[in-house]
Amino acid sequence: MHTHPNKVTIKDESRTVVGMTYLPGTLKVSKDQPFDGDPTIISSGLLFTLEVVAGRHKTSAIANDFNTACGGAAFEYAPNGGGDKPSELNFYFGIRVAFSTSQGNGVATLYLGQGHQGAYNNWWLGGHGLLVSGPSLVVPIGDTGTELSLPLAGTHKSFVFKPGKIR
Repeated sequence: MHTHPNKVTIKDESRTVVGMTYLPGTLKVSKDQPFDGDPTIISSGLLFTLEVVAGRHKTSAIANDFNTACGGAAFEYAPNGGGDKPSELNFYFGIRVAFSTSQGNGVATLYLGQGHQGAYNNWWLGGHGLLVSGPSLVVPIGDTGTELSLPLAGTHKSFVFKPGKIR
């Protein structure tokens, strides 16, 4: 068994993301699979590249943990090769995303998991603020009672936070 570089990107077309960090201790890798340290996040303009160096062996145990962390199928999104929720994943991890708007600031805790669909690995994004109907990401703005709602898009290896609305 050996490790592979596994990359996913998040493009912030909303221009509201002001920071993205790995949540320490959240990387879960399939049993007996190797990994090399914590995930890394590199930002360049509006593009965030997240990388996990790990083995690839999909298991239901990792998918079940991901589904629990995200809150279930209503809070999980895979732009390509998805379905309602993953049944097997290679690994997953959590991130903290900070947002800034003219109405105030907000934070979302999200989880990214890698599965396999057809001829390629596909990525899942999930968390309690993610609504698969739409799909969209809804982030409370401070304690103002307002929310930032961002439409989501992507491919099997990328996600896009589209321009949204404060409501």
